[in-house]
Amino acid sequence: MSIDKFSQCPCGSGKKVKFCCSKDLLHEFESIFRMIDGDQRLAAIQYANRTLESHPNVPSLVAVKAELHLQLKQWPEALAAAERLKQLSPDSSRPYALLAIGAVSENEPAKAVSLLQDAVDRMTDNIIDSYALNAFAMIGVLLQSHGDFVAARGHLSYFVTIASRSDENASQALVRLDSSPEVPLIAKDSILPPPPAENAPWLQAYRDAIQVLGQGRMRASVQGLRKLVEQYPKEPALIANLATELGWLNETEQSAELWRRFTLLPDLDHELVVEAEALAQVTLHQPTSDLVFPTRITCSFDNLDAVMERLLSSPRVIKSNVDLSQIAEEDQPPP
Repeated sequence: MSIDKFSQCPCGSGKKVKFCCSKDLLHEFESIFRMIDGDQRLAAIQYANRTLESHPNVPSLVAVKAELHLQLKQWPEALAAAERLKQLSPDSSRPYALLAIGAVSENEPAKAVSLLQDAVDRMTDNIIDSYALNAFAMIGVLLQSHGDFVAARGHLSYFVTIASRSDENASQALVRLDSSPEVPLIAKDSILPPPPAENAPWLQAYRDAIQVLGQGRMRASVQGLRKLVEQYPKEPALIANLATELGWLNETEQSAELWRRFTLLPDLDHELVVEAEALAQVTLHQPTSDLVFPTRITCSFDNLDAVMERLLSSPRVIKSNVDLSQIAEEDQPPP
């Protein structure tokens, strides 16, 4: 690592050193980075602490200290430094990204998701902080471990989309989720509602809400979509996208309620309705057993061959290869 006046400031502001808080401490940062390059992180922390004694309010010094503790998995020290950085730079994305990673270490997915959105909402020039990007992957893995597969996939998908531009191995995070047998199939894909009409009065506002997803700003996108759903409560594209993004934020009850509201919309394909109900169940961690009690109906047919032909050709009927003699009841004709 190296630093000069044209480098990005270590505080995470996105500004160059010559215009930021580290401009008068180039020599000190060069010493710290040499220690890091020499794998002397403890010595680098000690040097940073000594420098902070005379420069206690320099965000870049605190940021580097927090990152070093994070790399050494010294979580309490890393979180304390990140909190201090938040006090010094409340409008910077860096402290919130570091705190989100800390929440992962504390096994607090809801806190981690919220802090990560705090981080991306503070990004400048649409450039995502590297720690925020890594937090997407870490939070995705944490959510998966909690069985929150929809939210996990949302975070991992964003990480893969952005990180794969520079890291060929980034997609492995999503591949592992999609190949896991514990993840229901419905959580491995997205429901595609009917596309919005080109003359829809809400189309531009909808596109604006979707566009901010490119910056990882799921919460901001949800806010935009929520306003549109209030104005246009029967539009499938709006409801489905809002339900999807709420699922990514792990707002499970709100997401499931919207998916079930989606199933009641008129003129939807039957398969879409079934998928939406299934996704609502998965989002709520409901059991995968049938929610409708089995019913036995006895009826007669004049032409059994025609009935069988219709059943066998229907995509909604699965032929069961069972030995009927094994399920015959005593003193009753075979099924």
